[in-house]
Amino acid sequence: MRVAIRQLAESFIRGCTGRQFGLAPRNLHCSNFIIRYNVHMSDEHKKVLIVDDDNFLLEMYALKFKEAAFEVDVAQTGQLAIEKTRQMEPDVVLLDIVLPEKDGFEVLQEIKSPKNKTSPLVVMLTNLGQKDDTDRSIRLGADDYVVKAHFTPSEVVEKVKKLLTKKTEVT
Repeated sequence: MRVAIRQLAESFIRGCTGRQFGLAPRNLHCSNFIIRYNVHMSDEHKKVLIVDDDNFLLEMYALKFKEAAFEVDVAQTGQLAIEKTRQMEPDVVLLDIVLPEKDGFEVLQEIKSPKNKTSPLVVMLTNLGQKDDTDRSIRLGADDYVVKAHFTPSEVVEKVKKLLTKKTEVT
């Protein structure tokens, strides 16, 4: 996929109409395309930290994010999540609420603390679907709240990509 996108971009830059790629020329605008191409390519190096105490879920989400060209790290405890967030400075943290040592709310509060020089996007990824949990997460600074049972891992990846795109557009 990357090679095809790179070939399309190089051909377009050399004056290609896009017809050989099944694109109508009216849909291609040089500056617009180059910006979109560069944004797509920069997504390849986004870092995600997945925090959950369930090994099976960690492996499943890690695989899906790696397939989407993210750099992935995992943590199984709240304390480890805080340490890894400081070390790796992820772009996104997927955070469960029910964790050993420190729960997801404590981790969220620490990650979003004003004393931190950078603050990643935080998506609460949990099976707790109560309104109180959602409200508390948003109040503490979560950027989104996802109930695991309502979304496939692929849908979570897409949701994270959209959040990153929004963050890029704002900054």
